[in-house]
This record gives sequence, structure tokens and C-alpha cells, in this order.
Amino acid sequence: MPISTRATIGSNVLQTKVASTIIKNLEPNLYFYDFGVKPDSNLNGFGTITWLAPSKLSISVATATITEGTNPASQAFTINAIIGTPTQYGLYVELSDRLLKASPVNVMNLASNEVGKNLARVIDQVVQTEVMAGTKVFYANGRANRAAVTATDILTEADVKKAAVYLRTAGALDIDGDYVSITHTYQGGDLRT
Repeated sequence: MPISTRATIGSNVLQTKVASTIIKNLEPNLYFYDFGVKPDSNLNGFGTITWLAPSKLSISVATATITEGTNPASQAFTINAIIGTPTQYGLYVELSDRLLKASPVNVMNLASNEVGKNLARVIDQVVQTEVMAGTKVFYANGRANRAAVTATDILTEADVKKAAVYLRTAGALDIDGDYVSITHTYQGGDLRT
């Protein structure tokens, strides 16, 4: 008596079973965007956005000391304009109507999540590039630049303390008494060691 098997019953009768559990992609922790100054996104068709930065007055005790009945000397005050041109980023995926109707999982949600995660990585990379273009940088072992840093130049507690002292001296704003440091996983491991 012939036995009907999966191979002989017909290729379209038994389809591949799709598990209901979706395997998630590993995602990096994104930090740079959280610590930036975010502009009002409602530009109403304007091509640039401007932040205003008032000048820091630096009058000494001697200059600020006045005599009763005498007006102090006038000081110059300026406002600097920091101008940026917004850049648009985007991506899309194409999903057929047949795929959307026949899939046992919600392909639209999966695709939407992956598009969002990818764009989050893109924005974090854009902000990171801007931050890394800064000129106030400390390197381990007193190295002059990134290219001079070697595998033996390990981030130490002294390096972090030096950076914190510099920030406090420069009057940098802190967050609840602390400063934020974004480091690569390897450097964070060195510091914890």
C-alpha cells in the first residue's frame, strides 16, 4: 500500500511553518542624540535655523566695584548667531500587497520598526560626527590626536578627572552635579578595570 509523504503529496499543500516568535536584531545603544540641543522642528519652510548664544561677560571684581552715586562703566554685550541648515534623512522599503495579505506575521510592523531603528542609528551617527569634530578633546597618555592613540593608551580615572576639572573650570553645565562621557565599550571596560 503506497504511503503518502510530504514529498509526494504536492509542494503547495504543506507550507513552511512560520514561528510566531520574531527574532530581534541586535541594536547598539544610541546616546549622542539625547544630549544635543534640539531645535524646534517646525521650520515652516525656512531654509535655516539659528540658535542665539549671548556673550559671556567677564568683568573683574575691580571693574565691577563702584563708588556710591557713580554709574559703572558700560560693558560690551553681543549675541552670536549659530546658523544651521537642516538636512533630511529617510528611507523606505517596498512591500507587495500579496506579501501583506498572505504573511502569517505583521510584515508592515516589522518593516516599520526596522526603518525606525535604522534611521535612529543614522541620526546618532550624524550627531556623533559633529561631536567628534570638536576641538576640546583630551586623549589618553597626552596624545595629540586620534591618529596618535595606540592600543596601549588606556583611558584612566586620572584622564576622566582631568576632563571634569576642565569642564568645571570652563563653566560647563552639569547634569545633577555630573558630566556625561560617551565612550566606546572597550574604553569603558578599561576604565572599570
